[in-house]
Amino acid sequence: MLSARNLVKTMDQKRIIDDVNIDIEDGQTIVIIGPSGSGKSTLLRLLTELIRADNGMIKYDDLYMCKKGENGAIYSDKKTLKKINQKFGFIFQNFALFENLSVLENVSLSLRYVKKLKKHEADKKAYEALKSLGLENEISKNVDNLSGGQKQRVSIARTLVMRPEIIFFDEPT
Repeated sequence: MLSARNLVKTMDQKRIIDDVNIDIEDGQTIVIIGPSGSGKSTLLRLLTELIRADNGMIKYDDLYMCKKGENGAIYSDKKTLKKINQKFGFIFQNFALFENLSVLENVSLSLRYVKKLKKHEADKKAYEALKSLGLENEISKNVDNLSGGQKQRVSIARTLVMRPEIIFFDEPT
């Protein structure tokens, strides 16, 4: 399903990811462990194209995100990358929520702008996702008024509502 070969990423003249290979099959759960600063978050960001590899190959099903080139990674066209990236969900360590928006707006926003749903449809789906996580009474609150655990659940609801095929969790605990 998702395969990466010979991934390389350098930041500030330091090689963070050095010739990494990984395969993730349908239905499989993978846990990447290591000390702080060992490149775990960087690897997740490479696999989801939040940052780009210096070199290597990343393939999802039969679509290539990037291929290894003589002078560095060669990325696919925007249409292919969009098609791949819509299959992924990412739950960020810091939640990456819009603090000035309500809980409901944070979850429905991507449904409206990425999935192109009407506001009432997006709000309905967002409400159901939030309800499944015990947040139905918090929907009108701004997320800056929530606890850390509640923010984490809003972040999870925002990802689940998009129905991704793969979900990446950065520091889930």
